Amino acid sequence: MNFKHLSIGSGLLVIGFASGFILSNFLNRNSGNLEPTTSLSSAGTDAKIVTDSNGMLPDIAAVIDAARNQPNDFDAQMKAAELYIQIQRSDRAIEFLDKAAVIRKLNFEELVTLGNSYFDLREYNRARPFYEKAKGLNPTDVDVRADLGATYVEGQPSEAQKGIKEYTEALKIKPNHEPTLHNLGMAQIKIGDYAGASKTLLRLEAAAPNNELAKRLRDAISAAKP
Repeated sequence: MNFKHLSIGSGLLVIGFASGFILSNFLNRNSGNLEPTTSLSSAGTDAKIVTDSNGMLPDIAAVIDAARNQPNDFDAQMKAAELYIQIQRSDRAIEFLDKAAVIRKLNFEELVTLGNSYFDLREYNRARPFYEKAKGLNPTDVDVRADLGATYVEGQPSEAQKGIKEYTEALKIKPNHEPTLHNLGMAQIKIGDYAGASKTLLRLEAAAPNNELAKRLRDAISAAKP
């Protein structure tokens, strides 16, 4: 996925990954981009904040104030949301994401950024319309289609068949896309299609024999089969 600038704290990696979709999505978009966390008390916000590339702490109060003082500035709202995502304050992050979403007509990258931000908060139903609009602007973007599929599978209520359709379309564009193969197999398990999941596993193993996602799909199939 093209979204790289939003640095997600390592705590998001330990929210369970019950069906495995969050993991492959996260790895797909954030491999090599995790940053260390530190602690402070500032501006009445939560303490755990991610450092920037120079190891310096951002001026939290200034970022939040800028967002509140510039309600029509998309980037200001997203920077504030980023801070709250890093400290796992989803309620406050969503507040700023929702503001950013209605400022103006969004371009492809902004749509994807919002979709990713909601996705990382496990707000799949909120993420979906942004991925849908982004797909309309660029139907051949594999990552957008794959993440859109995950919102259908993981959303409430789950619509796994729609997710499988998106994964299938994504794989027509890039047949060896490892996160999509993994997610397709997990969705097939979810609907009880173990034969289909096993075939998908073979494709994933052929594409990347030693990939951690292949191991996870293999284990999930073994655990799920009656």
